[in-house]
Amino acid sequence: MSKGIRVVQIVPNLGNLMDGVADYSRALARALQLREDIRSWFLRGDPLDSIDGNAWEDGSSKIRARTCDALIGALEEIAEQRDNENRITVLLHYANYGYASRGCPFWLIDGLKLWKRLHPNAFLITMFHELYASGPPWRSSFWLSPVQRHLAGRLARLSDVSITSSVLYRRKLADWASAKREQIVVRPVFSTIGEPEEFAPWNARQPYLAVFGRAGTEARAYESHRRALTTMARALNIEEVIDIGPRSRPVPSNVEGIKVRTTGRLPREEVSKLLSMCRAGFLDYPSDVLGKSTIFAAYCAHGVVPVITQVRRVGLDGLREGEHFLLAQTQGTAVWPSQATLEGISKTAFGWYRDHALGVQAAALARMLD
Repeated sequence: MSKGIRVVQIVPNLGNLMDGVADYSRALARALQLREDIRSWFLRGDPLDSIDGNAWEDGSSKIRARTCDALIGALEEIAEQRDNENRITVLLHYANYGYASRGCPFWLIDGLKLWKRLHPNAFLITMFHELYASGPPWRSSFWLSPVQRHLAGRLARLSDVSITSSVLYRRKLADWASAKREQIVVRPVFSTIGEPEEFAPWNARQPYLAVFGRAGTEARAYESHRRALTTMARALNIEEVIDIGPRSRPVPSNVEGIKVRTTGRLPREEVSKLLSMCRAGFLDYPSDVLGKSTIFAAYCAHGVVPVITQVRRVGLDGLREGEHFLLAQTQGTAVWPSQATLEGISKTAFGWYRDHALGVQAAALARMLD
């Protein structure tokens, strides 16, 4: 391993398939290296992760087991190859179910606590991609949610800096780790499929609506929210739906007369080109956690008007209906926005995104590391 490595990124895995946390961490590592001359080593938290260690150019390794000893051993092995450094910095990407099947990774948090005790100069930054799950009483997430909250609070108290993607998450973390309140910062996620340098003007776009996301997106778009999707497509004068991403079931060739074109999984560059052509993008997501959605980030980065399915806690993260996104309607009699309004939303969403684009976030993280 090169001695130029300055940060160890712990991830659940590097992911063969479309994986939000893996894509996010890799994009951040590239930006840190290209823009800030900071190189990353990946430590994968899944002993069964089959990704080749050479898949990341600066290298990666994985823990041998999900235990405190295995975690500390893996970090010690990395530290031994950095004998010119007095301090090791860890950037933990925390998505609790990525490190434990029930979302309660005691081994990870206990291991990091012991590692910091052994190395007082060690520096821990945690990016909270998730905090805890919830659900009805007949699901395990209902009963495990209190334990998951407890572990997230412990991790926030242990971390030197905590980063989260939404104001809602910051409030929760600040309640659980009040002594570290000032060390909890909000950074909405960036687009993991790229950021066009130039804004595509509205009159240059096609009457397309994107349905973008991982497998399972098709069930929500064409089944659970089919009426909202078609109502909004007609209201926005959409002529074609562009379905982008891997799918686990067949996608309809049309929805109530509107053609659906499926692309399957595409390289990031091709997805970016397609989104730059679209006027709107459909997303089954509530407004108060839009900051954690890489799909919403991709829409905004490309000036695509996001159409979401639920508004909660108005104004969080500076996002407002009619300014940064539209709420999907199911009634064709509603008053629809004019083309001028849609063009305004496109520009406003794009401007909101630029404040926390990938380069901005890499620079902010570099300052933390210094």
